[in-house]
Amino acid sequence: MITTESTCQDWRTPPDLFEKLNEIYNFDCDVCASDENHLCDKYFTEQNSALSDYTVWGDRCFMNPPYGRELRYFMAAAKKAVDVGSSSNVVCLIPARTSAHWFHDLVFRGAAAVTFIDGRLKFSGNEHVAPFASCIVEYCKDKRRAQSLGCRGLGRTFWL
Repeated sequence: MITTESTCQDWRTPPDLFEKLNEIYNFDCDVCASDENHLCDKYFTEQNSALSDYTVWGDRCFMNPPYGRELRYFMAAAKKAVDVGSSSNVVCLIPARTSAHWFHDLVFRGAAAVTFIDGRLKFSGNEHVAPFASCIVEYCKDKRRAQSLGCRGLGRTFWL
């Protein structure tokens, strides 16, 4: 069930946003997907959870995780996938929850870059825009590469 309420956890990636990001990063794995909505040939589902082994995600990963309480665990796994796993990049589309402790620990103190998206996104399958601001967080083995790519034209990018 798709809804516009902030209690919804399943916010499907807007296709135009994914296309822009994929042009920059050329993703090979969709870390949080379903058989119906995966955006890459290689993908993980709720049944085949990416949290069980972040070392096999892929080299360049896209992640639009569930936006509930487990969001912090997916963000921690994204950081670990780059720090000690097989991924060189993990790009995450998440709500901009800058007041959350995990956001400070895992984004401001752990990511290579964060882009705060201008305006509110209209997620795929929803009639209205989201009731929250969104951002794109990039974890990257080579921070210079993050600085050279950046999420051009999507909002304000901060390199961390």
